[in-house]
Amino acid sequence: MKSEWRLPGADAEVTAWDTAEHKEWQDLRMAVYAAMIDRMDQGIGNILAALKAHNLEENTIVMFLSDNGGCAETPGGNDAARIPGPREFYTHCGPGWAFA
Repeated sequence: MKSEWRLPGADAEVTAWDTAEHKEWQDLRMAVYAAMIDRMDQGIGNILAALKAHNLEENTIVMFLSDNGGCAETPGGNDAARIPGPREFYTHCGPGWAFA
């Protein structure tokens, strides 16, 4: 029995990069999101290093949970006037980057 796994189609809100508006803003938005993931990765590394430093890594279970993707929701819309990154604005990667 052969099973096939097919990728879902793109969300209706996803725009192809070559026709996307505000490409510089979109690029910055993804860079901010990537920086958040990097900080999370560094934090997890710090936790693992601390466990190892205290000889606890063999007796500890570390679980990392994820919702399996970026935030596709756009609370407040895709407002290119809002610079991604500052804490005053909710930064999300949006449907296009979440689909990527």
